[in-house]
Amino acid sequence: MTPDMRVDKWFRKIPEARQLDLATRISICKKVTNIMIAAFVLILILEFVIAFSITDGEIFNIMAEKINLVVRARRRHKLRNLVVASVIVVGPFLILPIIFTQILKRVLVAREVRNILTNRWS
Repeated sequence: MTPDMRVDKWFRKIPEARQLDLATRISICKKVTNIMIAAFVLILILEFVIAFSITDGEIFNIMAEKINLVVRARRRHKLRNLVVASVIVVGPFLILPIIFTQILKRVLVAREVRNILTNRWS
């Protein structure tokens, strides 16, 4: 996705953003993206730490066993099956960070637009 396409998509529901030029909106997108990446990684790490502490690491052994079952199977498309199994096993850990970062994106973009517009007019 190009920066112009991202700007159009992210600022579609914020009518005040039309007052800002393209360069300002792109800089807002970059700033919010960096915060989203950090939040995603931190939440994912926190989920893994909590899962490890609750189950004493047993959940990761179970996950590894499930993936190893797919690797040991003598099938034609071993790599594709490995990827599918990995996504199924790790996928539930990705749900919360994805939802949180999408909500965070909306809030941060709107807040940055308001901050820039209030600073510009004051």
